[in-house]
Amino acid sequence: MHHFFVDPSSIEEGIVRIVGTDLNHMKNVLRMKTGEAVLISDGTGKDYNCQIESYAEGEGILEILSE
Repeated sequence: MHHFFVDPSSIEEGIVRIVGTDLNHMKNVLRMKTGEAVLISDGTGKDYNCQIESYAEGEGILEILSE
């Protein structure tokens, strides 16, 4: 499972928004598809088990499955 770090402001109710270089790495380098599992850390000690919900223009939307 791939692990990404985000700013806590990227986490909303039930979703994580991935933007910038992390989005490029996830989408174009790793070629991750919707439904794939991702581990997200917010830098404050919290980890989130997520899955890729969708890719939109300039952002990836991940659904939080558990903390």
